[in-house]
Amino acid sequence: MNAELVERDVTKRDNRHYSPTQPAALDLAAHGALHEPQFTSSVPLLGPLIVLLRRAWNWMSTRWYVLPLIWQQTAVNQKTSAVVGELVQWQEINMQHLAELEARVQELEARLARYESR
Repeated sequence: MNAELVERDVTKRDNRHYSPTQPAALDLAAHGALHEPQFTSSVPLLGPLIVLLRRAWNWMSTRWYVLPLIWQQTAVNQKTSAVVGELVQWQEINMQHLAELEARVQELEARLARYESR
């Protein structure tokens, strides 16, 4: 599942349904992937040297430990996003069923009122 599937319009304007979880699901899908930070430095003259040293240190000390964690967390985030997207779709379906049932109850109450008034 991806963000496009979650983006379906389920607003409650003009008798349509509104899913309050849709914006959160879209945000989750959009921010699911983690990225390595790019090192920068605003220090004049020494800035490029600082960046070079930070990159070298990152490669030596953390690349082999942090990068697999980033991949693992990204996979978890994407799976979570997919599940939340499916839940939003089920919520949309359930809201539609609820609206249909409410309409049916109103119809039956009207029929009962007519029957009782005889």
